[in-house]
Amino acid sequence: MNFSVRAILGMLCWQLLTGCVSLNQSKQDDLEPPELTSEMSLSEIVEAGLDFGDKTLQKSKKLIEKRNQRVAAGAYLHKVIIESQLKMPATKLINAMNLYQFTAYEKAPQLFYILSQSDRNLSQQLAWHLAASMPSTAMGQQVERTLSQAIANNEIQQMYLPKMASAVANNNLIQSYTVVRQGLFDSNHVDFARAMITLDPRQASHDFLDYLAKAPVSELRQLSVKSVDVFACMEIFKHLLSFPVDAAHPRFDHLFLYSISRNNALSDMARKVLVSFFPSQNNHLALMLARMPNWVQVAFVEGARRQLNPQISLFLRELKKTTSQREVLEEIDHVIR
Repeated sequence: MNFSVRAILGMLCWQLLTGCVSLNQSKQDDLEPPELTSEMSLSEIVEAGLDFGDKTLQKSKKLIEKRNQRVAAGAYLHKVIIESQLKMPATKLINAMNLYQFTAYEKAPQLFYILSQSDRNLSQQLAWHLAASMPSTAMGQQVERTLSQAIANNEIQQMYLPKMASAVANNNLIQSYTVVRQGLFDSNHVDFARAMITLDPRQASHDFLDYLAKAPVSELRQLSVKSVDVFACMEIFKHLLSFPVDAAHPRFDHLFLYSISRNNALSDMARKVLVSFFPSQNNHLALMLARMPNWVQVAFVEGARRQLNPQISLFLRELKKTTSQREVLEEIDHVIR
């Protein structure tokens, strides 16, 4: 299963687990859900919630809470999920994990590990949802051990799921930052960028320029960008406005390439990042842009018309002192005259 399909599946799992979406099992479509009563056994209450989901699942939670049976329900579900996760229908397994999280059962780290090692993709997805939703010292330790084991067995690629990034971030596993960083480069998913920001915002700024540089200029000049994720780029640009990167970064000039992208969202945000360095870095950045190809300089100056302000005008005047390209000089005169 490729990453995009797994990501869509993961998003659906998250919506189901957080109650945004609910699905009933198809085999129950023609059946009326049972009326839950205080006389029913705990197993009957739980199973009704798993089978019918939706309102029945919510009623199961309320009844379990009223009877003060969260721990008992958690223990019951823990055993059922471990024994049946490979054969349980998808919606029933998702409902089971939804209810399990509600119980806040103390053995959640153990269940996370078992599901993360499952041969079933859905179980793996749900494992990382569990780790992200129930952070704790014990869960963090188990996540770290699981990642270390995957690295040792050369199996880390299959764990680059969006909720893995969230699990690492929510459990504050700063030592796993490099795993999340590689996940961004390999998966192109915005959740990895967000996790990097959570774990180490300043290092993230530095690493983000390396990620942005994955997109060649030929691609940035097209409407469709595939080498990087647009949502991740937007998150990165917003972050760079709060945690500026060193202008001496070897990939800093790539921001100029984004600023002339045909994708207006990317170009506008890249320009905002560049403008945040004006006027204190005008000389350095003008020298940097002047060393780039003639057409890049011209495209940047032409694009400046859309958002011309005193800061950009000052930068263009500095570029005029620096560039040796006649076409660029003429364009600058045309823009700031």
